[in-house]
Amino acid sequence: PHWLQYEAAGNIIVHGFMDTYSPEFYDLTRSCVAVISPSCFENGGGAVVHCLHHGLLPLLTRTVGLDIHHVLPSLDGQTDAELINAIRSRCNEVSQMSEAELEDLRYAFWEYARTYHTRDSFSQSLSRVLDELVG
Repeated sequence: PHWLQYEAAGNIIVHGFMDTYSPEFYDLTRSCVAVISPSCFENGGGAVVHCLHHGLLPLLTRTVGLDIHHVLPSLDGQTDAELINAIRSRCNEVSQMSEAELEDLRYAFWEYARTYHTRDSFSQSLSRVLDELVG
């Protein structure tokens, strides 16, 4: 695959399948700042939400299906080259942030996940939809 060329550069590590409740996943989230998801093929909204619960910044395109672009604009690009440039640009922006800015942003996304993406919030949303359908 084309991503192997980036893995060879040393800044991308492919982990393959990882149990998201394992100590290895927890350690990985502690050593990263963000999750990069250029499309829904790499990981969907549920996987990204799981990363938000771990305090990772989401660097996403709209195709992932999470409506969080009011906090951090989505990555846009019509071609692979444009998207790669957008990812590089966003990574550079994030790398220039102060520790305090990063912590504030990470906390904002963690809080978003804890507010809108829990079993309780899902249950409430589903109940509202069912009440509207059934009447």
